Amino acid sequence: ERVVNLEAQEPERLVLNLQQLDAAWPGPTRVTLELTDNQGGTEVSVLQEGFAHLPLSDCLTIWETYRRRWRTALQRLAEAVED
Repeated sequence: ERVVNLEAQEPERLVLNLQQLDAAWPGPTRVTLELTDNQGGTEVSVLQEGFAHLPLSDCLTIWETYRRRWRTALQRLAEAVED
């Protein structure tokens, strides 16, 4: 993957472009990570968009792959923070 940092407002917000080079995607997807205070803790928000710009034949498969990856990554983060 190619990752390009588009915006950083430390420590609350990070915006990145992600592009799979080996899959010959015509364009990147954009990921926005935001941290907000929430009842004495921190809430992590992840928004990945731009799948509509990918080939229709691949769009849903790519979306589902990323959905699973984010779910796993955020679950690991939650477990690490609890320890």
